[in-house]
Amino acid sequence: MIFLFLWVLSLSFTVSLLIMLLGYSLSRSGEANLDKLSPFECGFNPNASHRKMFSLHFFLVSLVFLVFDLELVILFPFLSVGGVGSSVESYLSCVLFLFVLGLGLLYEWLMKSLEWCD
Repeated sequence: MIFLFLWVLSLSFTVSLLIMLLGYSLSRSGEANLDKLSPFECGFNPNASHRKMFSLHFFLVSLVFLVFDLELVILFPFLSVGGVGSSVESYLSCVLFLFVLGLGLLYEWLMKSLEWCD
């Protein structure tokens, strides 16, 4: 049993080594071409700043969307079983979760985080 394990291990090591050596030998080019090694700028100014202006409002809206999307994932088991075998505790936990989420939405609304224009 140990012999079979060592044989398979050595065979897999040898095959992987051969594949790496074959890939290395096929990928080598004879000479380094300076045109191929230079960066391709495509007409853009290489000295310009690469950072684009990013509106923080887009990020905040995506976070609110993420919270409400996760709410659906959390509430789906409660909604899928409906009234079958539901206990009062599970119903109250669902209502409490929706209440806390509603408070968060109300807070976002009052802080005017959901308004698009200033």
